[in-house]
Amino acid sequence: MAQTKRDYLASLTPPLAIPGSRGRFSKAGLAELARARSVGMVFTDDEPSKVEHREEATEPAPYVPTPIRSKPVLRNIKKVSGFTIEGHLVEQGACMRCTEHVARCDCPQGIAPSRIIVRWSDESAPYGESLAEPART
Repeated sequence: MAQTKRDYLASLTPPLAIPGSRGRFSKAGLAELARARSVGMVFTDDEPSKVEHREEATEPAPYVPTPIRSKPVLRNIKKVSGFTIEGHLVEQGACMRCTEHVARCDCPQGIAPSRIIVRWSDESAPYGESLAEPART
């Protein structure tokens, strides 16, 4: 009949565990469990052995390095800049459409600006998409 380790230790005379209790087993209880396992006893609450786990393990997949950048550098710039409707200078380092760095953006319309940019700076105008001048009130 299969039983738990605690039930087995409680069934011994003198008992080495209290049925239904929790906690660690005493040194004598651990020694008795080791002796019982050596004669072939199996408990229902035993964990699978680590040896069985290692046998099930498969060979790890070989390491294949992936390229860091999938797109080539198209222009030698680090950022583009533009102005807000209030006239504040704003710089950005990524295209807001494709989320690539401005040096690697290959959007046909050009680098998409942030929502707050209404006019490109003179240096960035050749790279950015054309912007309609906002109506001033």
